[in-house]
Amino acid sequence: MACCADRPNRYISKEVFEIPDLALRLEKIEGRPPDHPNFGFRCRECGQIWFEEWVGVMHASTTVVYKEGVDPDPMRDPGAPPPPPAKPWGKSPPSRLWRFLPLTVAIVVAMAMGPEEDRRAIGDWRTLWLLVGLAGSVLVTVAQEREP
Repeated sequence: MACCADRPNRYISKEVFEIPDLALRLEKIEGRPPDHPNFGFRCRECGQIWFEEWVGVMHASTTVVYKEGVDPDPMRDPGAPPPPPAKPWGKSPPSRLWRFLPLTVAIVVAMAMGPEEDRRAIGDWRTLWLLVGLAGSVLVTVAQEREP
């Protein structure tokens, strides 16, 4: 008989009772730390801790039975290292108000200058500068959101 060390680290889309040879060895335990599921199971032979929980997968969820210390997410490769932590900004992050600067300048230019008589020409002029301001705001946003 194989003990827990010879078993896979996790069983996807299965509950403990659906794995008969494992279910016979496990006993339910309670009172785990708060970062673990409410209950777990302990192997009667080797003492390995197992957990059973629902894990969200894309637009659904599935049951995963996994060993203690193993990532329960079935979308991640079990042999892959965990993702690196997010890198903080070297300094304080740039203000998001800079995104409105090109739009503000374009609105000021559109209102202060341009045609004065023809209503259609005035509308075309202001529309042009509004689009220029929006494009500038998009470029500033993209530049700010790039990784440093």
